[in-house]
Amino acid sequence: MLPGADLFQTIPPSFLDFSNNSIPADFFGPGSEPFNGIINLKGSPTDPLNFEDTGTIVQRLDTANLPEIPSSDTIPIEIISLSLVSVEPITVRYNYYNNSNLELWDVQIILSPFLNSEGRMTITKEHADGGTFNSEFLVQPIFIFTKIDDRTEKILEDVRPFQLQTSNVPWNYECPSLLRIDGFTSNFCAGFSDEAEIIPAIGLGAELYITPTPAKEEEPEILCCFGDGPNDNCDYLTITQCREQGGAVMDCGLPEEEVEIPTIEDCNNQRKQAFEDCKEFKGINRAACMLQAASQSKDCKEDVPVTELRNIAPVRFNASDSSLVNLTRDVVSTGVNNSAYVNGTYDCRNFAEDLRTNLTALSYNATWTAYWCYGGAGNPPATAHAVTDVHLNDGRTVFVEPQTNQIVNLDFDGDGVVEVNYNGYVPGQNNGQTDDNCKISVFPNRAAAAAAGVPGA
Repeated sequence: MLPGADLFQTIPPSFLDFSNNSIPADFFGPGSEPFNGIINLKGSPTDPLNFEDTGTIVQRLDTANLPEIPSSDTIPIEIISLSLVSVEPITVRYNYYNNSNLELWDVQIILSPFLNSEGRMTITKEHADGGTFNSEFLVQPIFIFTKIDDRTEKILEDVRPFQLQTSNVPWNYECPSLLRIDGFTSNFCAGFSDEAEIIPAIGLGAELYITPTPAKEEEPEILCCFGDGPNDNCDYLTITQCREQGGAVMDCGLPEEEVEIPTIEDCNNQRKQAFEDCKEFKGINRAACMLQAASQSKDCKEDVPVTELRNIAPVRFNASDSSLVNLTRDVVSTGVNNSAYVNGTYDCRNFAEDLRTNLTALSYNATWTAYWCYGGAGNPPATAHAVTDVHLNDGRTVFVEPQTNQIVNLDFDGDGVVEVNYNGYVPGQNNGQTDDNCKISVFPNRAAAAAAGVPGA
C-alpha cells in the first residue's frame, strides 16, 4: 500500500465540548465569562480549486506492507490540513455590575503551523479488494473567533490538543466515485467499501464525523450563444462556463418527440387498400365497409392545431433609438439576468417568464416565446429555447434574451421577416417550422404555452 493522502469532508453532528476545558474569563473582552459550552461544527473547504469540497487531509507517511490475506501493518500519519467552522455562532456572556450582556461569535478551527498533528494507522487487508483500518491521532488546533456585529477577531492558540480515534473503518483499493488526484492520493480509499461511508472520529470532549470527498461530476457541455443574432458566436460550453463568460444557455427543458406524419401518397394508398379490402363483402355489407373505410381514411394526414401565422420585422438594438434604449435600461433594472441557471430547475423557461413578469409590472406589453431549431447544413444549431418578447407602442415586436439583457434577432433564414405561430404550437420534432428550419411560437405567458401543449412549459 503506497503512501498518499486521504481527502475528507466533515459533517454534522461534529462538535467540541468545552465543559472540561473552558475558554478563560476575559478572553473575548473585559468582563466576558468563561465559555464552557459546545461548538457544533462542519467542514469548510480549504482549497476548492484543487481539492473541491475537502476540508481535512490525512497524509499516510509510509508504505503499508500487506502481502497476504489477512495481514496488517501500522504506519505513521499526519493531519496536514484541517478547516472547521461553527454551524451556528456561539453565545458569549458578559457581566458588568450584575447587568448581563450577550455577544455572538463565529468560530473557525485550523491546524497549528507550529505543532504537528500526528498519529498512526493500522491497516488490515481482509479480502482481495481491501479491508478495515483503525487510527488514532492528535489534533493541534488554533481557534479563530469572529464577532458577528463588527468582525472583531480573537485567536486562541494556547489550547490543549484533542485526541481522536477511528475503528473498523472500511477501505478499498479502488473508488471511482471519490476524488482522486494523481501523485497525491494513492491506491488506498479510506472510508470506502461499495460506497463512501461516514467515519466517526471520537475523543474526550470531541467528535468529528468525516466522509471521503466525492468526485465532482463532469458538467456536460451545452449550446451557448453570445451574439444578438440567431447564428452569432455560439459554442458548446458547460453551463458554468457559459454564464461566467456572459453567454446565454440555449438548450433547456422544452423536449419534443418525433412524430411521423403521413404524406398525401400515404393517404391515397391507405384509401385504396381500404376499398380493396371491402371487395370480399357483398351487397349491404360491402356498402357499409366502404362507408367505414372512407370515414377512416378521409383525413389520414395528422391534424395540426389551427394557428395564426404572423410576420414580424426583426429589430436590432440601436443606441439612437430611445424606445430600445429605455427598454434595455428597464430590462437591466429587473436583475433577472443575475439569476443562477440551474439545469432543469431554473432555466431559459424561468428566465423568460420572470423577465416577462417584471416588464409587465413596468407597464410593458411583454409575452413569452419558445422556439425550436432542428439543425442541418446551413441552418442554425439544433436547440430548444425560450425568450421574452416586448410589443412596443409603435407596433414593433422586440425579442429579448433574459440571460444577457440583449435584444436578439430571430430571423433565422435572413429573409427580413421573423415568421411565428401566434398562440399556437405544432407538436413534434421537424414539424411546423415557421422560419428556416426553426419553429417559433409566441404566447401571452408561460402558462398559456403549457395550455397549448408546449412540452415542458
